Amino acid sequence: MNNNNAPARTRSESAYHTLIHSTDRTDLRSTTDDNKPTFRLSQSGYNPQYRLLKALGKFVEHHDESRQMLFYQGHTIAQAYLKQLSRTLNRRILYEVEVKTPYGDEGHIDAWIPSKRKIVEIKTCGKTTMENAPLFKDICQVQAYMYYWNLKESLKRPSRRNMAEIGELVYIGRNGEGYREFPIYPNFKLQQEINEILFELHGCVEYWPIKDMWKKFDLSDYYTPPSFLRFLEDNKNWPELDDLSISYSPEAYDERRNNTAVQWYLAKKRGDKKAEKEWTKKLMEFFEAGETELALPYQQMLMAKKGESKRVLDFEKAAKCGAKTMEQMQRFIEVKEGSWRKSIKKINPQE
Repeated sequence: MNNNNAPARTRSESAYHTLIHSTDRTDLRSTTDDNKPTFRLSQSGYNPQYRLLKALGKFVEHHDESRQMLFYQGHTIAQAYLKQLSRTLNRRILYEVEVKTPYGDEGHIDAWIPSKRKIVEIKTCGKTTMENAPLFKDICQVQAYMYYWNLKESLKRPSRRNMAEIGELVYIGRNGEGYREFPIYPNFKLQQEINEILFELHGCVEYWPIKDMWKKFDLSDYYTPPSFLRFLEDNKNWPELDDLSISYSPEAYDERRNNTAVQWYLAKKRGDKKAEKEWTKKLMEFFEAGETELALPYQQMLMAKKGESKRVLDFEKAAKCGAKTMEQMQRFIEVKEGSWRKSIKKINPQE
């Protein structure tokens, strides 16, 4: 991750000390819902085991009033920072921009600066975090935003694409420590890992036996909240993997089929020929079963059609056996099945 840890620009605390301590605490709306059973893009850098058990409702976090107040305060500080940034740059900034994954998850980018093609994410923090910034979990969040933002933009006509070229993490101290800015450059390898983890998490929730994936999800690089560590310590026999495993229902089959189509599509979009070939093989299972119209992200459909069978003469075998007449060659004619042809169709929601 060293390529993302470019030298930070540290600003004076004087301009922000007043801002931080003037936060209005009387009329603040909650902007978080940590108990929502979905995979949030903001938690892309979190322990996958933690994310999985939250999605299954097996682990629930409860935040006291003081913790909630920190969330509210952070939101207000971020908004104030972005408004000042807009005035300084004299450029248009879009706030709370939604970004979606092909699997239905969503996240909200703190700010998108179209003219700079930049994603900005703001973190309010204490002194320790400020000194250790940028954190890996926050870098993952920005990488996830860039990946899924650019995936959707890549579907537009070239003249209308607005790809994210860079991200920025801004850490603002809650107690007047000033703020630090870190440029985050696209890291394709990390983005692929984030996407693969998200795909596998959905698979566990929908149809994969969890015990097959639990150890794989034990990733030490990813952030594990202290509350989850205490949970695992208090439940040493956890998880009861057989109880969590979900049976292969018709709905699970549908989900597996759709996820296979999505993974083929993602490999094709990023130009990964090897992965595209592997996912194509898995698609054949559904094509042969008559599933020739599969849902793809962003209102698209994968259409598959099998070509007609052909009669082919094996000239080499015929020649070796000395076949010369048409009657003799008949036994060297084989019927070869037609190959599958794939196409992508845009769906009109009004149809």
